[in-house]
Amino acid sequence: PNIPEAENLTKTRIRVKEDMIFAANKLLEYGAKNVLIKGGHLKSNQVEDIFVNKSDIKIFSSQRLKTKNTHGTGCTLSSAITTFLSCGKPIKKSCELGIMYVNSAIKTNPNYGKGYGPINHLNPIVINKKFR
Repeated sequence: PNIPEAENLTKTRIRVKEDMIFAANKLLEYGAKNVLIKGGHLKSNQVEDIFVNKSDIKIFSSQRLKTKNTHGTGCTLSSAITTFLSCGKPIKKSCELGIMYVNSAIKTNPNYGKGYGPINHLNPIVINKKFR
């Protein structure tokens, strides 16, 4: 979930990354096996997405990109993670690669319209050998 969704699901306020970890652990208590909370709604220069399961916490930090073209990032991220999982990648690596894909799609957005526009789902992404 993104931060507003995680707040709604857990009935907690999220203002900092420690709050994100707390909310993720509540979602684990509810029965989730793995949780990735998107950090784009927090105000900072870095976006921190936080992955949590019973044995691991991983913070994925990305530079915040200044654009209004972010429509569909959550759906795109969940689809990308699912795609990497279906290719046999482990869950944490699938999250990392999905985040890389979405960041690339945001960077190369087509800049359509005047409001919140789409990201570039057709962006080329080259996955460095060390990420495979």
